[in-house]
Amino acid sequence: MSDKFSLSGKVIVVTGGTGILGNSFVNGIVEAGGAVGILGRNEAVAEERAAAINANGGKAIALVADVMNMGDLVAAKNKIVDAFGKVDGLVNGAGGNMPQGVLQPEEDIFSMNLQGMKEVMELNLWGTLYPTQVFGEAIAQNGKGSIVNISSMNSKRAITKVLGYNIGKAAMDGDNQWGAGELANRYGGAIRMNAHAPGFFLA
Repeated sequence: MSDKFSLSGKVIVVTGGTGILGNSFVNGIVEAGGAVGILGRNEAVAEERAAAINANGGKAIALVADVMNMGDLVAAKNKIVDAFGKVDGLVNGAGGNMPQGVLQPEEDIFSMNLQGMKEVMELNLWGTLYPTQVFGEAIAQNGKGSIVNISSMNSKRAITKVLGYNIGKAAMDGDNQWGAGELANRYGGAIRMNAHAPGFFLA
């Protein structure tokens, strides 16, 4: 990767780092010279990916945590700070859909699984807010850094069957806009918040 986009000396946490999209973020950070915290619930995958990066000369650490559990996240923050001394960035890649959040063929708008839709909505919204609270505080202590939220084109145009995912990402966009303004007011350009909204991709 070109030195025009260097992350040398930077320490970045990727939530959802054990997933498919998260793996791309992890690899991109390492290719740019950054150290990465691979955060996810799947310990085996996190450890495997971290070991492979370290074996190839990169810097990575496995952070086993559920983004919906503040205790897990605080422990993960302490682990990466102990290992690398700081946190410079956060990629909020955790999220997605669940079977219970999909409108089934035999259901309609009046009989769909509202609890399932709520669970998906909360994962995509609060699963971004919680890590931001925990790792964002570490970034603020460092004095500068960046938070990148992974949104979706679903937040701009509703996709059939996945109401919980649609409204979860739309709410996350609202938080992203508010957070960007709040950080700018408090930290100027030193701490930034932005969102990236992918479209469909083949997993």
